[in-house]
Amino acid sequence: IQRSDLEAFLVAPTELLSNERLDRRHELDELRQMLDRQYLTRLFLDLGGDLERMRKKLGVKRTWLYVWLRRLGIDLKALRARLEEG
Repeated sequence: IQRSDLEAFLVAPTELLSNERLDRRHELDELRQMLDRQYLTRLFLDLGGDLERMRKKLGVKRTWLYVWLRRLGIDLKALRARLEEG
């Protein structure tokens, strides 16, 4: 992951991890999961649901990508439905 991949998250105050939501109630692991979930969801949508392009951009194997998405509770069917809705 490059800095450019994260800039949209760092400069947008309305994002999930904005200062209002970022507090001491969250453990570091939970914050990482929130950021990963948000980043991977946005990447999936930005790439039109193309998991191969997503895998290449992230530099991971296909199996690891599916494991990662599953661990974060990302519902690919729901995301594909969002893409179809426009």
